[in-house]
Amino acid sequence: MPTTVNLIAQGTLTTLLSTELNSVGNNAYSTLGAAFNNVFATLNFQGYPLADIMLNLAAYTGTPVVGSYIGVWFIPAIDGANYDNAGTTISVGPDAIIPVDALASGPYQRTITCKLPFGLFKTLAYNNGTGITLAASANTIKIRPKSYQSQ
Repeated sequence: MPTTVNLIAQGTLTTLLSTELNSVGNNAYSTLGAAFNNVFATLNFQGYPLADIMLNLAAYTGTPVVGSYIGVWFIPAIDGANYDNAGTTISVGPDAIIPVDALASGPYQRTITCKLPFGLFKTLAYNNGTGITLAASANTIKIRPKSYQSQ
């Protein structure tokens, strides 16, 4: 007999980046967020494979360029201590691409679903071609975990 599998949202929103997004310019990186642990039976998540990732941009000046986005990387520390290189150059594509629509002045919110790495990671964002500088405060990237549940 076939099993039906549902995708279930779990828990509440958790902030990965906030002040790290303050005043990030066009074609510039944020600073790294705090360490986050997505391992079974930890204080953060429980080893969830997916998450809704929500970008909130506070009011900004100007109109973002059509086709622009905020790229998001989950920078792992698979040994629990040493994070992969991250900063002004990253040689791999983003783990999530969050489109930014050409809406004047914000605020702006967009939610997508993405895969989450297991284990310890930090988050980094890149303002890719929006043509705007993000507001000086109140910008966030938050996630809500998702899991598969069979019925």
